[in-house]
Amino acid sequence: MFSKFIAYATMMMLFVSAFYFAAAVTVPMGAQTVDEGTESTMNASQYAPDSVNAYAGNISQLTIYGRTQTKHWQGYYGEVTGMIVLDDASNWTLYDWPNNEPKGEIYATINSTTPSWSTVECFNYSQNYTGENNHTVFWESYYNMTFNDVDGIDETFNMTTHPELDVGEFTITENTCPSTYTHVSDAFQTSDFVELLLQDVNGDLIFTTIIENKDVGDNTDVTGYDGNTHDFQMLVAEDGTSRVGGELNQGTTTYYFYVDLE
Repeated sequence: MFSKFIAYATMMMLFVSAFYFAAAVTVPMGAQTVDEGTESTMNASQYAPDSVNAYAGNISQLTIYGRTQTKHWQGYYGEVTGMIVLDDASNWTLYDWPNNEPKGEIYATINSTTPSWSTVECFNYSQNYTGENNHTVFWESYYNMTFNDVDGIDETFNMTTHPELDVGEFTITENTCPSTYTHVSDAFQTSDFVELLLQDVNGDLIFTTIIENKDVGDNTDVTGYDGNTHDFQMLVAEDGTSRVGGELNQGTTTYYFYVDLE
């Protein structure tokens, strides 16, 4: 009788253990703090106009090159710290592992509702959204972009070059999602600071960047766009072209940030 009780108790412990193991699904978590530091935008005064001389009765060919600040994108960069924890359902911590130089990913979305992480996949430009417009048309319209804007969504994320990454317990295969690279030392490159577009089952757009402490055994930060080291750089779309009463849109878009640390 006693041996049967031991066997029954052991079986129940295994069942309970298996249940909790199955329930312990790892997904990206909402960032506990997002502190915004110094903001910066183009200094137009540094671009003095060039000039040519006009002569009466003369016709001249001109080749002109200029720069204009985008009205469709916000840039973010910075540092990431955090910890890996062993928490229960009430978020009481049994143990933690602080990490000042974590690896992993950062996600940004305009949806205040937590994305359906178990359904996350590559953003699909041609997939229909709400049965009317494809994803490209829908989201570019949302941010007041036009189909031929050179800084539109599909014109910006015009590559499919990125490493494999895990979103929670699901794997995004390398080189399958729309992607782009932000600059290093003021120049285009395709080695660091990759960003890709994801979506969940609701069609919500998720901007995703990889934390750059990606080299095994090397926690040295990577040089970023301004010649200084950063843990991450990313772009998020924004509407800076809508007009209200004849004035350019001065409103803002709220983004919710999630992190998946390794």
